[in-house]
Amino acid sequence: MGFGDILFINIHTIPTGFAYWLLQNYDPNTQKIFDGTHEITVSSSLINDIFGIPNGGKFVVTKFRPNSKNEVVNEWRSQFGEPIPAKITMKKFSDHLKKRKDCGRIFQLNFLVMFFSVMGEMMLSNTVNQRFLLSLDGDIDVKELNWCDYIVDCLKRTRLMWKGEADFFNGPMLLLSVNF
Repeated sequence: MGFGDILFINIHTIPTGFAYWLLQNYDPNTQKIFDGTHEITVSSSLINDIFGIPNGGKFVVTKFRPNSKNEVVNEWRSQFGEPIPAKITMKKFSDHLKKRKDCGRIFQLNFLVMFFSVMGEMMLSNTVNQRFLLSLDGDIDVKELNWCDYIVDCLKRTRLMWKGEADFFNGPMLLLSVNF
């Protein structure tokens, strides 16, 4: 799948004050973190260098509210039984994964949903991120997709929506902290 390098990430916490400082000093329009002296551009290639996740040539297609009419979305959601749920909380998903022993396609989809809910964008309703599932139609190889650009897009979108320290940030905080 091309995500093996993430096994070597050894970060367990991010101090809250540092997290807020990073968010305040990250400009989503220029995609730069500025500390007053130095500037770091958060780019697709930087994410690939740090996390080693696939940076393929194909764009990750997203939909704000994916629905079960899409074959892949339906395939992924159907593992939760009837009626097929539209929203799955992180807690429900985590509990579900502990009981699974899958390999193959469902394992891939579950891994990607968990990874991009944590490393990309958690939905504000504390549900998992299914927005990207549309990109996995057909026989596409996961490594062919540009997951690094997708994470940059998640960071920009979530930072633009963030209203300050009193607000929950649902974006890739680990990305910002590791870059700095």
